[in-house]
Amino acid sequence: MAVTAIINSKPPAPLWLRELASARTSYEEELGWPAHMEVTHRRLTVEVGGVLAAVSMPVPLGSDVLAELRLMMLTGPVLVSPGDRWTFLTAAPAHSSPVLCPSLGAAGVRNVPHGTTIVLPCDLGSVEWIVEPSRSLPPWYTVVGAARRVLG
Repeated sequence: MAVTAIINSKPPAPLWLRELASARTSYEEELGWPAHMEVTHRRLTVEVGGVLAAVSMPVPLGSDVLAELRLMMLTGPVLVSPGDRWTFLTAAPAHSSPVLCPSLGAAGVRNVPHGTTIVLPCDLGSVEWIVEPSRSLPPWYTVVGAARRVLG
């Protein structure tokens, strides 16, 4: 019987998989974000739409926008990923596809489209937080307004 138990027992999950599952649980329970595990890529993702929206911009502009948001005490989560762009996570706006003004587009500001998958920082990936998330997300319009003020 002991031999059968050894043959039928499964090895424990790899450490990286347990860490990924733990990070996913944290995002879901602490922030309410519907994080998804992509096991083959060893990463966590969240889809834009529903709970959150996102605006991305070049790093120099993002740095100035973050400073503006800090002055207003409306800082939210900001992440950087390969490609040197900062992505500001925001509360989803009332309209599912708000439009950016042309001056923001010319400056490299991009509205991350509804349905886009964003890679979330965890110990296994190359994505990092510039500002770690808290329970609340700033309104989409606040981040876009800060970008307009910085460019104005």
